[in-house]
Order: sequence, then C-alpha cells, then structure tokens
Amino acid sequence: MNPHDTLLLFDIDGTLLRSSRLHSTILVSAVEHIYGTKISHLTLVTKGKTDTQIAMEYLDLAGVSVEEFEQKREEYVQHAANLFLAAVTATDIEVIDGVRECLELVTELGYRVGLLTGNIEAIAWKKMDLGGLRQYFSLGGFGSESTQRYRLVEFAERRFEKLYGDRPKRRVLIGDTPRDVAAALESGSDIVGVATGHFSSADLHAAGASTVIPNLRKLVDVL
Repeated sequence: MNPHDTLLLFDIDGTLLRSSRLHSTILVSAVEHIYGTKISHLTLVTKGKTDTQIAMEYLDLAGVSVEEFEQKREEYVQHAANLFLAAVTATDIEVIDGVRECLELVTELGYRVGLLTGNIEAIAWKKMDLGGLRQYFSLGGFGSESTQRYRLVEFAERRFEKLYGDRPKRRVLIGDTPRDVAAALESGSDIVGVATGHFSSADLHAAGASTVIPNLRKLVDVL
C-alpha cells in the first residue's frame, strides 16, 4: 500500500516522550478548582486514559455524577490547559531515544503522521513544541474531544480527510499501553505496541497487540 494512504497515529506519553509529574498534578488541581471537590487523596490508575476520562473517574470516586462532570467539562479542559501552559518548561519533557530518527524516516517515506493521545489538545501540542517534534505532525485526535480513547480515531480521520481530500485506507495506532491496543481494536485500526513505557512486550501482546517492538527505531520494519 502507498504510504500516502496510511495514517500513523502516535501516542505521546511513554511512546514519543517521558514527562514529569506536572501534567498529572495539574489535572488534579484543575478538577478541584472547577468542580470544588477535593480529589487529591483519591487513588486512580491513569495510564492510557484520556484527560477527560481521568477527571470524570476522579469525580465519580468523589460522588460527583457524569452529568455534573459534563456541565463544566469545557471549563475543566481550558483551566487545565492554562495551568499547564503557564507552568511547563523544557525540563519537564524528555524525548525517548529513537523517536526523532523514526519520525524523520516515516516522513521521508511519505507516511501521513498524526497524534492519538489522551492529552488535552493544547497540552499535547505544547509537549510537541518543547520536544522539538511539532513539525512532524499535521493532525491528531485528543483527550479533550472524548473520554473514550477509541473515539479519538474518528476525530483524527476527519482532519485527515480535510487535509488530503479522502479518508486513509489504513490506520496504524502506535502506543505503549494496553489502552492504546484496545483503542485500535475497538476502532478497527492496526496496532503496533511499543515497549518504551510502563508495560512490557508481554503485557501488550496479552492486551491483543499482534505486533510489538522494543522501541520506535524498529517501526518501519513492521509497517
């Protein structure tokens, strides 16, 4: 298949870069400020979840309904983005080894490259700017657009169609968590798991990924 017909959708955290705890701390602060509900004492597994799903689940643990979450969802998204943009510096971001080489190569080969991330959109693009990776990405699906990761694929596809005049013939999600794998399976996309985050190759295979690589240097070999 012509690379121009393939959309590669990269996760950010654990796949393209590693971040400090600033992002997760800010999400908690934004929830507490916008909803007036204390959640910092609560425990929630957040790996692979969207920023809006994280807020919704924290609030559920605190006894706040989904309806109440939705009423102030946009305020939460905007406040979290504002806090992050005001506080983040380049020292909060570390690009994972092999990422730049991978992105250079897939771009040279003609693949269409986008983001598929649980990050709020403004936070995602700021991370790309600070990591020096922004130039490789023309579109994405973001965690500010849905609480469910698989639904972000549709947002990315619409942007692809707007840019290139047609839908991609093939979509490949590239990510480091079982939730990336699930998003691919639920959206009918191909998946390449990459074991550069908190999950092993065995974890990603167990989640349903038929293809798993140790790092992004190996990506072109399996496309």
